[in-house]
Amino acid sequence: MASPSKNRHGVYICRVAVPKELRPIVKRSELKESLKTKDPHEARLRFPAVYSKFRTLIDNAKKQAAGETVLSAVQITSIADTWLKEKIDELEREGAFRDWYYWIEEPVENGTTLRQPECPLQSALADAEKQGQQKLDELVVEAFKDDLSQLVARCCPGLRTESREYINLARQLASRVGLLVHHLSEREMGKYSTPEVESKVEATAEAPSMTLSETWDCYVAKLSRELGEQAARRRYEDYRAAVFGLIDFVGDLPINRVTADHLRSYRDLLFEAPSRPKKALKARPLAEQARIAKEQGLKTLSFETVSNRMIHLSALFTSALDIPGSGLTINPVSSEIIPNRRRRRKEFVRREYSRDELSKVFHGGWFAESDYEERLRFGAAGVWLPVISYYTGARREEIAALDVTDVEQVADIWCFRIRPNGADKRTKTGHARDIPIHSDLMALGLLDYAKSLPRTGKLWPDLNSSERGKYGDSLQRKWSVYVREQGVPPSTKPFHGFRHAFATSLRERGVDTSIIAALDGHSLKGQTNEYGSFSPQALKRAIEHLPRVPAYELVRIRVSEYRIGDEVEKRGGDAH
Repeated sequence: MASPSKNRHGVYICRVAVPKELRPIVKRSELKESLKTKDPHEARLRFPAVYSKFRTLIDNAKKQAAGETVLSAVQITSIADTWLKEKIDELEREGAFRDWYYWIEEPVENGTTLRQPECPLQSALADAEKQGQQKLDELVVEAFKDDLSQLVARCCPGLRTESREYINLARQLASRVGLLVHHLSEREMGKYSTPEVESKVEATAEAPSMTLSETWDCYVAKLSRELGEQAARRRYEDYRAAVFGLIDFVGDLPINRVTADHLRSYRDLLFEAPSRPKKALKARPLAEQARIAKEQGLKTLSFETVSNRMIHLSALFTSALDIPGSGLTINPVSSEIIPNRRRRRKEFVRREYSRDELSKVFHGGWFAESDYEERLRFGAAGVWLPVISYYTGARREEIAALDVTDVEQVADIWCFRIRPNGADKRTKTGHARDIPIHSDLMALGLLDYAKSLPRTGKLWPDLNSSERGKYGDSLQRKWSVYVREQGVPPSTKPFHGFRHAFATSLRERGVDTSIIAALDGHSLKGQTNEYGSFSPQALKRAIEHLPRVPAYELVRIRVSEYRIGDEVEKRGGDAH
């Protein structure tokens, strides 16, 4: 089995020899890439993704040498559709609307003018088309060379630029320029617009596929690359029981041959499997463990554990859709396969703060008393976190882990930049989003506070990371006790209740559900767009519909104590 090797400097690398007959196509005798680490554990995490990329490149070279199709027409269409959606979101995030068009005004019959976008590339494509297909192909390849390079590297490593598939992919990108300009211009005007792309999948019976274990290796490497080594290790420990259990049950199948029936049978077996089996029992096959547990009356896995393991498998399959060479085109873990926790005890269903409960918590001692001991130990965070939770609907840890640089202008709108871009920062979905800062937060002095802190530090320097790597754990515990003392029932999660209240408040004021989802970081059922689908201006208009926080004057007095960032006196010199 392939494994990392060291170069003469002691750095681990991935090295794969290119067969002689393929070297004219690959144009190299050896594929080699540094794993950028001298640590063997980190090298093992990073190796599978690079090795998979090299293997795909060689497989594609073999196909090209044999004159076989590397990319089918359906695959090319799917790649182009994905490019269109990602390009629209990327350009909006960067505010680069005018890279593709400019506005012109034309008079109409009633004496008014019609404003519409004009795209120079579309005009150039139309002119080239009149000169013949060869001229048009030369233009589209040149116009999209950077995008084509990225797409080939991601979706079909080794595809030659002179190949028929490469030219067809360039043509497909060019055919979407009109849609690109339409949706970009709609979004620039503050209108939500996204391409409606018909889902197309190809039969995978003959398609090459990674095995479950190979996909798992690539998934861990992908996590390491995107979330950092620490987060990847935590996810590895959390998810490995689900993945290795499935491999034990169905074998190390190609991932595209794992069916919904396999997963249903595995789920049902998990309900019979022992909880915390001893070492000797744990070494036996899963089916045998379940049989012995039944015979001996052993305690079995809980509902929550089984549900979580199926959710973990769903995460693996979802990620595999984006792993080159996996061969997977659809996630077989449907919502029906995952045990539904909401059918259980209704008293644990989450709900939002009521307006009366919000009034109680913001009028209570936490904000009314200047020397409230349980709040002072957290410095500015003790005041700001509940208030920002109310005005953003963000998750507790998303706020608690903010850096000073995460308070930033985006297209002239001040925003909280929620980013999963560090070992100590994660979003639940792994996606980034920007939340415009409400005018009330601006008036309360949030920017003054942020600007008073070192640019390289955390926004809440008095919050320390817990053993779980969470900055908000300690504050959560104290806030939980406080809200219960104010009469808030256990069914309302202390900080998560703000998220529900945020969404409910905006819905009641007529804000579109897709905008609410973009603000709070949820995906709507059946919706494929990411959080970049709305301009900051559109999100700002929506968030301003929120009513002012209860006890605003009390809040203003408390936050004013931290506007200059000097928190030592406010904490009484105590660190928690």
